Amino acid sequence: AATKFHTKYQGANALAFEGKPLTVPLLAKLKSAALVKSAVQMSKNITGFVGTRKTSKAGFSHAEKIFVFVLEDICDETNHDNIPLLWDEIYCQVVKVSVLQPDVDIAISTKAWQLFAVLASVFPCSKTLFPYLMSWCEKIKSSAPKNIYALAW
Repeated sequence: AATKFHTKYQGANALAFEGKPLTVPLLAKLKSAALVKSAVQMSKNITGFVGTRKTSKAGFSHAEKIFVFVLEDICDETNHDNIPLLWDEIYCQVVKVSVLQPDVDIAISTKAWQLFAVLASVFPCSKTLFPYLMSWCEKIKSSAPKNIYALAW
């Protein structure tokens, strides 16, 4: 079954660019209060890193928070068939801020793709999400500037 999005993010709206932090997770499967809270925090970290949310922290400190969270998860969860739902949520959120649009500063998309590349080297997405992410990378490669093309493989 395909990854299903929260009712607020259906159709073209699901992965359309949104530079402000999310108030609900993108993925409908994140229902527990703890997962919702973590997803919203990850959105704050992602938007802080790419520069669409004003923050007093250095950009990489936001990425570091994501990595610490994920690495703690890796230590607790070693079964690849049971990838934590929040990992897919993080990937989807990064895709949402990586959208190339004429009215979006190319620096934002570049930072999002930099984060995507680093995340992909740290933890995998689920087997369900993988083909969608690869399709997204292929789509971006066909129209992206060179600096983003290199990050999208």
